[in-house]
Amino acid sequence: MHRLTLIPLAYLAMAGTPGLAQTMTGPRVEATIGYDRLSSHDNFEDLPDTLNGARLGGAVGYDFPLGSRLTLGVEGGAAWTVGAGKTTALAGDRLHQDLGRDLDVALRLGLLLSPRTLGYVKAGYANSRFDIRYDVKVAGGFESERLSADRGGLRLGLGVERNLGGRLFAKAEYRLTRYGNDGPYMEDVTRNQLLIGFGTRF
Repeated sequence: MHRLTLIPLAYLAMAGTPGLAQTMTGPRVEATIGYDRLSSHDNFEDLPDTLNGARLGGAVGYDFPLGSRLTLGVEGGAAWTVGAGKTTALAGDRLHQDLGRDLDVALRLGLLLSPRTLGYVKAGYANSRFDIRYDVKVAGGFESERLSADRGGLRLGLGVERNLGGRLFAKAEYRLTRYGNDGPYMEDVTRNQLLIGFGTRF
């Protein structure tokens, strides 16, 4: 009699708690917004050392369960930074620096902190565009030379994802990217990003 009573009670207890496979795994798509700061060092005192702007983007990914509390995921994202451009006057000429599109692919390892909260770390490759334009003053205006370049680097991140009910989730994430040197105007380039995101799983 007691055994027959315990079986349905155990089933109800398990059914009432969201499982890892239900809330934190499978395909996902998300939109992100946040703060983007690029820092560099150069040999020119007149040039800005930082570019700051708002980052707008999104990502798609897939997370696999690893046991009862771990996940392993792969993701790819794209974003654009707005409001980061700066123009510097140099002896009558002008140097304009700006941030272009930002692409990345990464692996993500997650740990279930509670039935609806996932903490994670990630590592991957980023390919970002730096828009640099040099305007030389000539009679009647300027002649422009574009020095824009795509640079790749190591991107690391950590964050927290929270299930909002059903298939919806929210996240907060910090990212650090190191690009190295990008010519005389951008040396020892690093990037810090603070993002929030909202998405859904399928």
